[in-house]
Amino acid sequence: MTGPAPQDRVADSSVSAGVLRLLLENPIDLGYTSEARDRQRPPWQRVLAAVVIAAIVAVPLWAAKDLRSARVGVSASSALRDQVVEGLASQDVIETTIAELNAEILQAQSALLEDDGATNELATQLGIAAGTVPVTGPGIVVTLDDSSAASSAERIQDFDLQVLVNALWAAGAEAVAVDGQRLSPTTAVRNAGEAVLVNLTPLSPPYVVEAIGDPTDLQVRLARTRASGHLAVLRDTYGISVRIETADSLELGAAPSRGVEFAEILEGEDDADIS
Repeated sequence: MTGPAPQDRVADSSVSAGVLRLLLENPIDLGYTSEARDRQRPPWQRVLAAVVIAAIVAVPLWAAKDLRSARVGVSASSALRDQVVEGLASQDVIETTIAELNAEILQAQSALLEDDGATNELATQLGIAAGTVPVTGPGIVVTLDDSSAASSAERIQDFDLQVLVNALWAAGAEAVAVDGQRLSPTTAVRNAGEAVLVNLTPLSPPYVVEAIGDPTDLQVRLARTRASGHLAVLRDTYGISVRIETADSLELGAAPSRGVEFAEILEGEDDADIS
């Protein structure tokens, strides 16, 4: 039995190689290829495809342009700062209105109790203790200012003001205010970020703490409290400025009024002596 001739094997191998090459280079059947090549898309499909491609390319470009404009223009922090300024302005207007209304209430109260001197005097004393009545009188002024280095440890914190204010009360102060914010039994002194809030109002250094009372007694008694050592540490260790001065006359406005929400008069206690 004889095999194929050498020239037949060469021809077979070349045909097989050509077929394999054709399959690898063009896996789609030749009939389908020619049909796809001959078929033409309608004009509206070509236009729609061009519009879609243009939109896909343009949208990211517009978004990038808007983002860059926002960064170059008004920053987020600047916008927030403007909102804070507007909010503080609104708060000032509201507080002014509240102060005017409180003054009208006091006038009406005095007129109502004009014939009852004892009750009127008691209401005034309670108003002074609650911080709802403006007061004037001699006292001392303690001014605290941040160090020039102004690191976190060299800035006045809420705790520093709390120590000082509590010491002034213990020293016999009859009324206390921080940067014009009158303190009442419901006043909170606390940090909010880098600001110190008093009566929910953000304050900035220098912090001026005013206390009404006998100037000499206040200074002597303040020196005997823990606040004296605390102020010395602030001054000597952290470089915070501490200045104590006497004043012949201080004027402290009323604190923002807070309505009674939970307290109730006990039965049989309405006529009790609360002086």
